[in-house]
Amino acid sequence: MYATPNGLSRPDLVAAAEAQLPHGLILDGELVVWDTEAGRLSFEALQRRAATRARGAAGLAARWPAYFVTVDLLQHDGQELLTRPYAERRALFESLFSEHALTAPWTLVPQTTDPAKAREWPESWTDVSGVEGILVKPLNGRHLPGYRGWTQIRRRDTTETIVRAITGTLTRARSWSSAAATRTAGCMQSAGP
Repeated sequence: MYATPNGLSRPDLVAAAEAQLPHGLILDGELVVWDTEAGRLSFEALQRRAATRARGAAGLAARWPAYFVTVDLLQHDGQELLTRPYAERRALFESLFSEHALTAPWTLVPQTTDPAKAREWPESWTDVSGVEGILVKPLNGRHLPGYRGWTQIRRRDTTETIVRAITGTLTRARSWSSAAATRTAGCMQSAGP
């Protein structure tokens, strides 16, 4: 991670990698930024940090801390692990987290083999704005470059609305005006473009 040009815009992650991670390691995961003012994940802040040159990077790192959410271990002690099953790679990176007492910005994505618990996650874990859903990987799956061997189950929120007016025809509406009941007192509130 810290051998890339992006290290210039992420000095906090470079420092954490040098201090906490052993050499010969390649992690797979997702970089996220937490907006402390908004209390949510912020893709906009992540983009802003990525586009910032070295001079302004430290200020943005303090304002918008970055975290690396680890989902897989691809190399350990210089040994490639791509052909090993996910369950084995997962056990290795769980022990990596405990042996090295990894803390922020390194985050170990939670994992379960319990279907009931997995069904709860789209509702309970994705309440945070910016979390899109859950990732499903087969325990015996290999990591094949260029091949997506996993499934993402996205959270879907629905709202019932009343369409008040449309422009265009009923079969080819170009725009609409709608209203939805709010949670407070059941009154209607505008809810469309």
